[in-house]
Amino acid sequence: MVSSNFNLKYYIYQNGNKQGPFTLSEIEENHIPIDSDTLVWTKGMENWEKAEKINDFEKIISNNLPPESFPYDIVTGK
Repeated sequence: MVSSNFNLKYYIYQNGNKQGPFTLSEIEENHIPIDSDTLVWTKGMENWEKAEKINDFEKIISNNLPPESFPYDIVTGK
């Protein structure tokens, strides 16, 4: 995995659009959706990498995952 730093500014590439640069804090504070396949780049990286390969994006990705189970049964509504 690529090691990163909270002071770095990252560009993200989603749905054909490049956005940024953002710090990790800005990504979290602005609820910018990042999933494991989101491409990320910052100064010092040779190529765009999937967010899942950058250690500091692990928390952001896990915060964007849906819950493991539903609070009620979808079929019965209970």
